[in-house]
Amino acid sequence: MRLRDGVRFQQRNRVVCATLFLLLASCTSDATPMLPDIPTVTPTSLPTATLPPSPTPTTVIVLATSTPKSTSTPTPTSTPRPTATPSVEQLRAQYPEIALLLDNPEVQPVYKDLLVIYQQGGQQSVVNYARQHGVLTDAGAMRAALTLDTEDTAPVVARLQDMGVKVLSTSGNRIEIAVPLTLLRAQASRPGAILNQLTQIEHVVGLVPPG
Repeated sequence: MRLRDGVRFQQRNRVVCATLFLLLASCTSDATPMLPDIPTVTPTSLPTATLPPSPTPTTVIVLATSTPKSTSTPTPTSTPRPTATPSVEQLRAQYPEIALLLDNPEVQPVYKDLLVIYQQGGQQSVVNYARQHGVLTDAGAMRAALTLDTEDTAPVVARLQDMGVKVLSTSGNRIEIAVPLTLLRAQASRPGAILNQLTQIEHVVGLVPPG
């Protein structure tokens, strides 16, 4: 009995071993072992850092400053005093040839100034002064107005024409005249003589600027 049981036991072991062998053989066949699927990780791009906009550079404009003034105290300079206008007595003593005109109260100062300027600066100075004061025509004649003590101007007009003086107009007791340049030149050796003669006409009481 024991012998039979032993034989049976060995036969079972053989069958078991053969079965294990077949199983091992099937596991080692050409089939590729299946590896577990490894999940593919998609790389996530890192977020790009947004830089703040660069500030626009501010241009600093430096204004030029004025040069500081010197703190030194300037040396005071004396201001020249204006030259005082000479008196009639001084002019009479300096220019005796026109003293008669300077003393004539019927002649307005502008005409006396013409004679003084002529003595000091010559003919061109007189022309410039006469034009500035409106007592010179474009033809070079000296303009003036005679005032009368009457409105009867006819006798005075006749006398003026005899002297060669041009009568421009008459109004009331006033006569507008122009003394020609030729007449002024003719009496250049006696400056002011023609003006004195005009005021010596009867009824004439003044020689004034025109206008």
